Amino acid sequence: MSNKKKNEEELLQEQSLDTVNGDPGILRDTLLEELLQTQPFEFDLNADALYRQYRDSYSRQGEDAAADAFGKAASLTGGYANSYAQSVAAQTYDDYMLALQDKGLQIYENAYDRYKQENDRKADLYKLISDREKEEYDRLQEAEQEAYEREQTAEKAAYDKQQDILSFAYKMAQLGDFSYLEAAGVDISDLQAAAKEKENAPEKISVTIQNTAEETYYYYGYAALLNYLNRQIAYGQISEKGKNQIIKALTGRG
Repeated sequence: MSNKKKNEEELLQEQSLDTVNGDPGILRDTLLEELLQTQPFEFDLNADALYRQYRDSYSRQGEDAAADAFGKAASLTGGYANSYAQSVAAQTYDDYMLALQDKGLQIYENAYDRYKQENDRKADLYKLISDREKEEYDRLQEAEQEAYEREQTAEKAAYDKQQDILSFAYKMAQLGDFSYLEAAGVDISDLQAAAKEKENAPEKISVTIQNTAEETYYYYGYAALLNYLNRQIAYGQISEKGKNQIIKALTGRG
């Protein structure tokens, strides 16, 4: 696990979800509300218990040290108070007050750091939850898109397959086999009727063939007519049906 991932997991574990029923969405909204309602940093140094302890302690120590310094300075002039002794005592006391001021500044900075860290933690946690929700949303959207594309691909494949089946079935129907169309669920009654009508319809024969057949029959007889018509079948000019059609027309045989 990467350090970033580990830090994110630790950040989530630090936040108790019991107060929001374990719902990250509720936690996110709660954090946002808290962030929006964050007040500017304020800190009353004199109200801080630790600072008051330092203040009392440094004041007593400063007073004691100032008195001691005053006594030592006065002893240099025969034990009488003088401006030098007073100056030394005041400077000693001021040194303790400066030290107290440094402690106060440190306490103030520590309080501000805690304020900032708490807000930063909330902001980081809010962003983490929001990012994870977006990742989950994107993942679901991607999964739905993939499922949709698979469905579309399957439907197109099924449609193409059905079209191929129908195309083959119609080609077979043109050859007179309607069983494939029937198996595909197509109503073949009209197609069968049209095929039967076409089958019974007279074949269209060129005038030249009809005239030549007629002359052949009248001048050379029935056998010559058969030979002529068979040659036309071989040449692909007429079919067996056309041959019978001409014979019936010229001879009455059929």
